[in-house]
Amino acid sequence: RDTDHRWTARDGISYSIEDLVQSEVNQSIPSSVCGGTHRLIGIAAALSKRRVEGRPITGVWADAEMVLANAIENARQNQNPAGSYGIDSLHRPGWTRDLGESLGTTGHVLEFIALSAPDRMLNEPWIERTARRLCGILQQCETVDLECGVLYHALHGLQEYQARLQEYQARMNTDLTNSAS
Repeated sequence: RDTDHRWTARDGISYSIEDLVQSEVNQSIPSSVCGGTHRLIGIAAALSKRRVEGRPITGVWADAEMVLANAIENARQNQNPAGSYGIDSLHRPGWTRDLGESLGTTGHVLEFIALSAPDRMLNEPWIERTARRLCGILQQCETVDLECGVLYHALHGLQEYQARLQEYQARMNTDLTNSAS
């Protein structure tokens, strides 16, 4: 559905995609599941679709953009020196010796960042550090039996990061070629 979609539920109440985004934007990120990353991923997906449609980023959409920008900045500030994240990754720095927990928190954060960060930010060292650390944790966990959700978020985060980075670099190379002509 497009981001202007509206419908009436069986109970007779009218809803819209914008209503759902507003509801998510109004929720507390710190008290949300997985440190709020699931909520942020949903907001990022809706905002991305809005941009693809070429529709204005005003009202709730501008609020969504601000929520994402604040969460990205919090992730940057709370990153551990090696690139990993603790359990409250978007709210305060933290460490864990548990590889599964580190994989889960770092994977969730990279997934959220890969889906929501502006293109120009994808090459920043702190994001690259997160991707490299996540790969290192995956290697350390090679023989560990992990919960599938943890693996999903880690691998999806890496896949989205790689895909967006490649698309961005291809656009930059095309722009350089066109400006040289």
